[in-house]
Amino acid sequence: MRRRRWSVRPGRRLDPQLSASGIVCVVAAIAAGGVEMLGVRIPVVDSPVRQLLLAGLGLALVVASAFVTTRDIAAEEMTMATDRVPLPPSTPRPKLTPRFTGRAGLLTEAHESLIEQRRLALAGLGGVGKTQLTLAYVENYRSEYPVVWWLRAENRVTLDDDFLGLAGAHGLPVDPASPQPQQIDVIRHWLAERDNWLLVFDNAEAEELVDDYLPQRRSGHVLVTTRNQHWRNAAVIIVPPWKRSESVAFLAPPAGQRNDADALAAFLGDLPLALDQASSYMQETSTSIRDYLDLLRSRTADVLALGSLSNYPRTVASTWLTAVATIRKELPIAQELLSLCAFLSPEGIPHTMLRSWSPDHPRRLRPLHDDRIVYNQAVSILSRYSLLQASPDGLTVHRLVQTLARQSLTAADRRRCAGIAAIYAEHALPLDVTAADNWPVCDTVVPHALTAARHAAEHNVALRQVVSLYARVGEYLRIQGQYAQALGVLGAAMDILRRPHDFTTPDLPEILTRTGMALRASGRLPEALAALEEAIQLGETNRGQDHPRLAVALNASGTVLRGLGSLSKARDYHLRALTILEHTLGGDHPACATTLNNLGNVERQAGDADGAVRAHERAVDIRRAHFGVSHPDVATSLNNLSNAYADAGNFAAARRCAEQAVEIDTETLGTRHPALAADLINHGVILHELGRSEEASQVLEQSLGIYDQAFGAAHPDVAVILNDLAAVRQALGEPEQAKDLLARAASILDTATDVDPNLAAVLHNLSRASAAAGDSAGAADALRRSQIIRAKPAVAGAGVIGASWLLRLDKDVATAEFDLE
Repeated sequence: MRRRRWSVRPGRRLDPQLSASGIVCVVAAIAAGGVEMLGVRIPVVDSPVRQLLLAGLGLALVVASAFVTTRDIAAEEMTMATDRVPLPPSTPRPKLTPRFTGRAGLLTEAHESLIEQRRLALAGLGGVGKTQLTLAYVENYRSEYPVVWWLRAENRVTLDDDFLGLAGAHGLPVDPASPQPQQIDVIRHWLAERDNWLLVFDNAEAEELVDDYLPQRRSGHVLVTTRNQHWRNAAVIIVPPWKRSESVAFLAPPAGQRNDADALAAFLGDLPLALDQASSYMQETSTSIRDYLDLLRSRTADVLALGSLSNYPRTVASTWLTAVATIRKELPIAQELLSLCAFLSPEGIPHTMLRSWSPDHPRRLRPLHDDRIVYNQAVSILSRYSLLQASPDGLTVHRLVQTLARQSLTAADRRRCAGIAAIYAEHALPLDVTAADNWPVCDTVVPHALTAARHAAEHNVALRQVVSLYARVGEYLRIQGQYAQALGVLGAAMDILRRPHDFTTPDLPEILTRTGMALRASGRLPEALAALEEAIQLGETNRGQDHPRLAVALNASGTVLRGLGSLSKARDYHLRALTILEHTLGGDHPACATTLNNLGNVERQAGDADGAVRAHERAVDIRRAHFGVSHPDVATSLNNLSNAYADAGNFAAARRCAEQAVEIDTETLGTRHPALAADLINHGVILHELGRSEEASQVLEQSLGIYDQAFGAAHPDVAVILNDLAAVRQALGEPEQAKDLLARAASILDTATDVDPNLAAVLHNLSRASAAAGDSAGAADALRRSQIIRAKPAVAGAGVIGASWLLRLDKDVATAEFDLE
């Protein structure tokens, strides 16, 4: 319900001189009559006739005072009535577009803020629609404001002219010959005596400037449109761009062009002025949305400078470029900071990334690192012009601001800034992206690393940093299960490395190795093997037959060969890798333990349980000797040894190893770490094989919760847990639950590739669960799909396809990690 404030209007009283004289006459007439009744006579009114005449005169004076005042109030009401027109014709102002859309929530919020605090600043980027929102506010709520006045607040000259216009419009006693401050004081005093007025200060940048025109008493309502987000004495509402639905509705695309309208709105960042400008240009030139978008993509700055706007005097380009020019004069380092941000992802640019320092960073930006005050000043001025938004964690810059900031630079400066951004991103991205402790930082930095690398690659600068970024980001995306994205990023790195370049690290074999690992993880085993074989060949050519990094590619290739069922060749690759590592690093090096784990997994799959136990026991011994008995890597080897013991039928030893792994990772990594989830999966499988399915179910549910939180519900490794959990549910006599779990697992794997042998295994298991649940049609469909995948040449013969109900997750896959510098 709308709240109303009730008050008595100043000035609604009788004229003091006339009413006082009239009251004296009436009182005298009454008194005279009273005295006469007491036997005393007053000569002046010594008769009833004279008394009546005196009383009549007094009443006439009182009536006259009321009549004079009533005429003044009527004149005032007439003046106020004219103010109920949205704005007086003499006030220069923009026009409310007839196509104004959305913003209902903001209008309500603005009204409530003004009722509560009386002063409100609508702040935001130039072109975000602050002025149109204010015009809509005036239109919606003008009945509550008998006095509405629009003030152009860009500078004091226009503000003085518009403010003094109040005097003429409302008949205020202002002497035009008096100094301007005195004229302004008269208006301020008049405003202080009234409450139901609204002053709009449009495009004000300084709060101090606005304060000079307001009465000291917080009367009336003050609405300010500004790019400055920092106001001390006013409520502030940050005006965001339109919602996508509002943008598309404004463009009103013809049938069949809605997708183009959506793409245009996305490119323009849903900025109302840019969309209005686009709409005007398309109407004037009969250009389709798609053609306009193509033109905009190729010549953004030029297009944003075009288009006649009836409701706004400036284009997007002129609005922002003027602000940038002002900032360059006021604080040049702020313009440098904006140029750097223009080559990063628009959202969530970390302060830590921008304030960090390395010898590779340019000296011209060093003040941002050496002096926190300078950095804060740069952020403050950019925020004041709404060219960015600052939060405690970082900065956000509108996409179009970034585009115009880039295109306003010279070609040489664009190359320079693109290279600087790549250097900053490389410095901010952790070297070890495989460590879960670094994942929160990776989540923040990866979008900026990709954006900076793309810009630098386009300008052919900082290519060493570009390849390093692509390699690390690709590895991180692989670990997170985003295989397609990882392959795209790694492919971009390979494209650069296959061209002539003047740097030596990182090299192509390492990128090929990571590509092969990503292909293997996505089930594309033949392609993975091809990439890894090329990595081996290039590694032998570039670094010789015995380089430790060659062992990385050999290990990865052996794992792929195991997946393809080529166990003899896989064993040879792992043994060769082990020989290289023992010769170059020593037989007690942790990299040897990694290779032994992979070798043990080959022996397990080949049915040599004793050989697997020997390999995994040696891996445990190496890691204990190197890291101590309570290290996460020791837990990984214990997990592998647990599997080997289980295959050998020694379930008691298998359970002990699994429990030790859980204990180590819980103590060292915490209860939400993905490595602990891997331990729990293995522990749950062992419990299930020991016939303790209820406990197994609880343990697997715990691991599923950790993986969901760490990787998301659609990660391929989640499918492994779902498959194992389904086996437990089946054993507990719950075929419907098993069926649902397997269906979810299949949907996860089905999004990656149609040649994934794990998908074939899950579908095979789903067929069995569906049959047990009485769903014969579902069982037949799942079995058919499984057979189709298994019949493909890329999958046929793969070792993971068989009668086994449980998919086992390799806990130590293929590689000793390497850093790219």
